[in-house]
Amino acid sequence: MAKPSASSAKISIPSPTPTERVIASLWKEVLRGGDRLLPHDNFFALGGDVLTAARLELRIEDEFPVALRPGTVRDAPTLRELSSSVDRQVEACRVSYARLMAEPPPKDFDKLLERGMPGAPGILGDPDFIARAMARAKSH
Repeated sequence: MAKPSASSAKISIPSPTPTERVIASLWKEVLRGGDRLLPHDNFFALGGDVLTAARLELRIEDEFPVALRPGTVRDAPTLRELSSSVDRQVEACRVSYARLMAEPPPKDFDKLLERGMPGAPGILGDPDFIARAMARAKSH
């Protein structure tokens, strides 16, 4: 009886998570095409550079309730790593929101939300940040 060759052995690839599916489509968008992406594909090995990484980070922020720091793609260059990083940040947003809703707001909180703080990240720079973030979190 013949032994199966190494080339005929099937490799088990785990099903992509919902976050991996969304981020994979964003990768294809900023890299302008590409085949089926695998969890351990590296953004930079597929042709990404610092500029496309920055565009990807902005697109991820459009799709998820996160505020990524510059260099996130560099620090988590594979589809799986980046998706895990985004999932952790989404969960942190949900926890923060739950804590925020459980406590009474400070006396001047309404004024802070009305005026915002230009240039500041997240809730301080954008009065509608939490509402948009929670709407996105609920849809994912």
